[in-house]
Amino acid sequence: MTALFALAYALYAVWEHNHFQTDFDLAIADQAVWHYAHFQTPEITTINPPVNMLGDHFSPILIGLTPLYWLWSDPRMLLIAQAAAIAASIVPVFLFARPRMGRTGAYLLAAAYGLFWGISAAVGYQFHELAFSPLLIALCILFADRRQWTAYFVSLGALLLVKENMAVLAIFIGLWLISGREFRRGAITIGVGILWYFLAVNVLLPAIAGHDYTHWTYTALGPDAPGAVKGVITHPDLPFRLLFDDHTKRETLLLLVVPFCGLIFGSRLIILCVPLVAQQLFSSYAAQWGTDFHYWLPIAPVLAMGAADGFHNLLRLLRREQYLALAGALVAAVMLAVNVGLAHRFPLWRLVEPGFSLSASATDRSAERAIEQVPSAASATAPASQAAHMSERSQIHLLGYPSPKTEYVLFAPAALGWPDPVFARQWLDQNRPSYRVAYSRDGWVVWQRRDVEG
Repeated sequence: MTALFALAYALYAVWEHNHFQTDFDLAIADQAVWHYAHFQTPEITTINPPVNMLGDHFSPILIGLTPLYWLWSDPRMLLIAQAAAIAASIVPVFLFARPRMGRTGAYLLAAAYGLFWGISAAVGYQFHELAFSPLLIALCILFADRRQWTAYFVSLGALLLVKENMAVLAIFIGLWLISGREFRRGAITIGVGILWYFLAVNVLLPAIAGHDYTHWTYTALGPDAPGAVKGVITHPDLPFRLLFDDHTKRETLLLLVVPFCGLIFGSRLIILCVPLVAQQLFSSYAAQWGTDFHYWLPIAPVLAMGAADGFHNLLRLLRREQYLALAGALVAAVMLAVNVGLAHRFPLWRLVEPGFSLSASATDRSAERAIEQVPSAASATAPASQAAHMSERSQIHLLGYPSPKTEYVLFAPAALGWPDPVFARQWLDQNRPSYRVAYSRDGWVVWQRRDVEG
């Protein structure tokens, strides 16, 4: 099952890339890992202004992908690695569920988890370092449940390397442990989470980036993490108001509850949902409220494992544990049916639609031919949808952002899109005298700077 889901995730992600439906985020990660593979500082030039990858978000776990680029240096390698990492989380979900729902129930729950919309949305949105989080979160839960503490702390340490905000989740993992009477290890986990958050946000990121942390988007709560804590203490009703103050938020909350029948409410694992929900729905960045991106990937294993635990707790409360295998299979079958029913709204459904093919279309081939005109080592400016196909170079800039006069500029005059088509047109008009047309075909144009030979 894990292998089949890994294949499905990889096929979809590669299809998306082959058809030029990947852009900004994949280009960022690809350029960073390409730098790592060449033992260079991971300077990302698609961000404006350019920044060291580790100074934007502290995600050193990406360094672990470096050996893959020694085998095949290509952004599709990232997409395949992401597919494998996400699919691997099915294993600890199954192992946690098996004693709580029976073997058949665990298999059905694992299948429902693999189809969960949060995973589908993430796979359908290029690449993100959060791809590592489902496996590591699931391993933390599984190893803590089994009292395998060395493996637990190794998994927790790896989780902290995914992104700086995983430190907040670590604090709540500690609270979950304490709620299960693991006081010492819970306290250690909370201490590690607090220490790592302030080290990453207040020391490491500013030291690398050269400025203060810029990704705090919770201004309704406070100007920073300590301010947010103070704001919640002084206005305890504020989080509840923020949670339901928009239709998109309410719809997303419903979609988090329904796929696993709301059984998370019967498990102590609901404690872990607090930061994972708050990090999205309390943000002032509205894109985090919906279901279109990768933001809900970390909560996926918590919901699935919490459902298994909640089911088992309910069965014990009703004193019907003798029916565990049968009831577990029936409940998990309902979860699977619900997740299959929701799947058509999300990206992976395209795998079963007519006409799905990895082969490039005539439009794709036109873009590919234009990209081939730009030497691999040259600095370049390109639209977002082409950037991820050209990001393994020291200088790749997005057309639509302020950028230097790179050696080559690639664009389609009739389709100047995100991030800012008006600025893109102005930039092209202003810099036109510095370039000569090196290629023009099928709606694509490549400019070469006049002082560049070739």
